[in-house]
Amino acid sequence: MIGPLALHGGGEFLSGDEPFLRHLIKLAVAAARERVRACAPGNTTPGGTPVETVRVELLTTAVARHRPDLAFAVGSAALERLAAEAADAPDAPDPGALTVRIRHARAVDATSAEDATIAGRLAGADLVYLPGGDPDAVVEILAGTLAWRSVEAARARGAVVAGASAGAMALGERTWMRDGLGAGFGWAGRLAVVPHATAERVVSMRSAVDGLPRGTELAILGLPERTGVTGRPGAWVVVGDAGVWWWPPHAPAPRHEPAGAIIRD
Repeated sequence: MIGPLALHGGGEFLSGDEPFLRHLIKLAVAAARERVRACAPGNTTPGGTPVETVRVELLTTAVARHRPDLAFAVGSAALERLAAEAADAPDAPDPGALTVRIRHARAVDATSAEDATIAGRLAGADLVYLPGGDPDAVVEILAGTLAWRSVEAARARGAVVAGASAGAMALGERTWMRDGLGAGFGWAGRLAVVPHATAERVVSMRSAVDGLPRGTELAILGLPERTGVTGRPGAWVVVGDAGVWWWPPHAPAPRHEPAGAIIRD
């Protein structure tokens, strides 16, 4: 079963992003349980990982030109803190038993994107998270590589793939490249993501996209910071108090979708 996507507007891992991160952890836990169920009987996976371990890979390609190690440190600290809260929650299925292992998929150039060790971990992940940075770097570095094929394989067996800001843009049909709007990976369907969204930024993206061949057939998804959607094309769930803007093809104006809404068109 193909795993869900998560698209986030930015400000990831910072104060106020806890609702989205908690939601991601729940999705990752569900993906881990499905992975374990698909393994041979026993209390470990074929790779020897304890069944209660949730595998998270932070794929820091978007900050390849900046400080990927810092991005990993910030992201892993936030996820570890909320994973610990989830494990100790009174309503947890097995309080105290949940283990979340967060590792750095440091695919930041052509060589590391073909690294077999990084690719193997990505293929075995329950959650692959692409934090923000430079939108063009994600596609330019990852497209067609062993690392990205491994992310595809992980998602094909149920893993969650999440992108924030630049990472979210890359999962759409179109993303910003150095010379303007270019092709994204298209996993999120025929849409363009506007991170750090305001009403003005959404209108600006609509104008830019409409100027492309067949651009009027693309939807615009405006994601404010610390807010996003999870799911898949045709069934996005809004997560975050700010809500999102959704501008379907040929619609005269965007509509605002509040937290908890399901975007089906």
